[in-house]
Amino acid sequence: MHCILGILLLVGAVVWSTHRTGRFLTQETEKLTAAAQAVARKELDSAVFSGAKVREYESALQALQTMGDALTGSLQRQWQMEQQQREQILQLSHKLKTPLTIVEGNAELLAEDALTPEQREQVQAILGGVEQTRTYLGRIRAEVQTPLKYKTKKNDKTCRIVEN
Repeated sequence: MHCILGILLLVGAVVWSTHRTGRFLTQETEKLTAAAQAVARKELDSAVFSGAKVREYESALQALQTMGDALTGSLQRQWQMEQQQREQILQLSHKLKTPLTIVEGNAELLAEDALTPEQREQVQAILGGVEQTRTYLGRIRAEVQTPLKYKTKKNDKTCRIVEN
């Protein structure tokens, strides 16, 4: 009888211990899941990468922190490169406006002369090309001047992609 009671107590202790350990591990796993989801959403400024009570989980959180830092650095470098490209495109489109205006002015002067129908057609083609180029440059400038998709905090290592 004592043996059966001992076995029942042992089984009860194992069930209680297993249930308690399961709850504990679930709570610890939720910390890992939350950190991983924050990295996946690129919301690194709101992620918590520490506080696990299990050494292996804490190591995993630190690995996620390292990965998040690398992702932040990569996003910031990408943002800086895009900024430089945008500046170069803006400068190039601005530099193209002067020769384009000269071509347009010369074509307009030619149009004032007595021209053959074929020459007049060619001058009109030049003026049409100038207008198309000017429209294209305007579209490029408008596209380049739209806000970037990345948001960073000054003096901080965080970077987050924002939807336009």
